[in-house]
Amino acid sequence: MYTLSNISTFLTNLRTQIPFGGLLVLGFMLAACDSNSDTPELPTASFTTTEQEVSEGASAELIVQLNEVFSEDILVPFTITSNANPDDYVITPSPLKISADSTTAVIEVSSIDDDLTEEPDTLFVSLDEPTNAVLGDPLMLRLTVIDND
Repeated sequence: MYTLSNISTFLTNLRTQIPFGGLLVLGFMLAACDSNSDTPELPTASFTTTEQEVSEGASAELIVQLNEVFSEDILVPFTITSNANPDDYVITPSPLKISADSTTAVIEVSSIDDDLTEEPDTLFVSLDEPTNAVLGDPLMLRLTVIDND
């Protein structure tokens, strides 16, 4: 495998022997380098748990974590499927932003207290393909909102 050090030595030697030849070979040699050597490995984004429960009228913090710090912002889109009326909760808008040099961010779900007696609401929150990261496990969280009436 070619490294930048090997290429530098080669080009220095080539330039002293054939100045124009060094320029012609430069493109070929750079293409032969291991392109992954300068590209950082992407972190993995996932939930910290698969299930949470909250009482109606309270808020839940769904934590999305990275397995390592990354030098750039990461955007993690997510989708929600639910048996709840959309008026029963307020949720952080998608995508979730994990700031550079941080390892966590929170999707906040605030359930709305009402006077209706009802069955528990279940929200499934699924992480979608992030920017500057890859999906880890778990990528889905079930949030159950227990009625307080």
